[in-house]
Amino acid sequence: MNQNFVISCDTPFLDSSLILRIFNLAKDHEICIAELKGFWEPMVGVYSKSICEKWKQNLSEGELKLQRLIEQFDYKLLNAEKDLHANEFSFLNINSSDELLKAEKWIK
Repeated sequence: MNQNFVISCDTPFLDSSLILRIFNLAKDHEICIAELKGFWEPMVGVYSKSICEKWKQNLSEGELKLQRLIEQFDYKLLNAEKDLHANEFSFLNINSSDELLKAEKWIK
C-alpha cells in the first residue's frame, strides 16, 4: 500500500520516533492518526494514496469537515499517550504568540 505521511508545518516537537511508530501501526489501514485527550490529530498521520479519488469526490460535493472525510475510510485512531508514547507537546501547534510562549518555556 502506497502511503504518505502528512504533517503540518506548525508542529515543531514531533520527533522521528513518533513518526516511525505511526507508520508501524498504520499497516493495513487507509488512514492512521492519533487522538490526544479526545481530540483527533489529522494533520499528523499516514494516509494511503488509495483514498485520493474518493477524497476528491467528497470535497467536490462540499464535504469539508476533515473528521467526516476520514470516517468514510478504513481508519485507525491511535491513543497518543499509550500507543505513541507522546507527551503534551508532541502535537502542539504554534499558531499564536501564547502558544509560542508556552513552547519557549517548555524548551528551556
